[in-house]
Amino acid sequence: MDRLHELRHVEPPARAQLDDVRSQLLHETRGAAASPRRALRRRRIAASAAALALVGGGSVAWASAQRSSTARTGTTIECGLDTYIPVESGNPVLDCHNALARQDPIVPQLKGWETPSGFVAVLPVGELPPPGSTPLPARFQVDAGIRYATDAFADTTGPLITGCLTSRAAVTYASHQLAIAGLTGWRVELQSPASTAPSCPSYPAVVDASTSTVQMLEGAGTPRRGRDVASRLDDLLKSQMTDGPDAQCLGASAAVALAEHDARALGIGTSAITVSDGGTIGASGPRCATPFLVPAGYFDVVVWMAPRT
Repeated sequence: MDRLHELRHVEPPARAQLDDVRSQLLHETRGAAASPRRALRRRRIAASAAALALVGGGSVAWASAQRSSTARTGTTIECGLDTYIPVESGNPVLDCHNALARQDPIVPQLKGWETPSGFVAVLPVGELPPPGSTPLPARFQVDAGIRYATDAFADTTGPLITGCLTSRAAVTYASHQLAIAGLTGWRVELQSPASTAPSCPSYPAVVDASTSTVQMLEGAGTPRRGRDVASRLDDLLKSQMTDGPDAQCLGASAAVALAEHDARALGIGTSAITVSDGGTIGASGPRCATPFLVPAGYFDVVVWMAPRT
């Protein structure tokens, strides 16, 4: 367990918030975790937590959303003690292993557990999970549709955040993403301010699998920031793969390689970015690589093979 503490690759929003989240998620008091023996660089904050923070929900909203979900629909896992990461490949054990391997090539053998709260914890073999936990079934995968929707709505410079959309256009966009994800029967709930709507609204959104809804809050938007390296990377990827006049329909491996190349060209070091293949989504038919840059404390690009939007 000390090894996992040393290799911790995300920084919680705050110690008090993390303790509160953990106690509600796992329904188990383990005591305060030992302090890391060395300081590490800032790492990813789980994507779903970052999206909720945009809405202003904080740790209470995060805990509520995760506590009511199930292992198959939860987009965040606990990788070791008190370290939370997004599930990108859909395989929690693989994602935890890859996250730890970025910090040290020697990674202990890991095992995944579904805790009584429905949350997934990945721990070294031999480390006991919370009482009442059960081993993850063989070939366990987190639901692809939920993961795709989470990435689409958390896209750092996506249209919901920087597009200055009308409320009708925002709901239309959200409904379209749900259709791509195959989340039939889901609904979009939009909360608008009581006062006059901002001239350039944004729509931070949270995917709530427990109620089959996407909850959006209309607020003051942020126009595209041409000088911001995250915006530049996201805009470049979209111009090459989805939105530009010369956009190409790429396969997953080519898209991942292109994203890594673009990051290097913008001066982003390999230790500061993760590019992941999210998988295939959408009804049968032609699919092209669709990149999302999700908020995670540093650069985190997820590439999905999805129908051209």
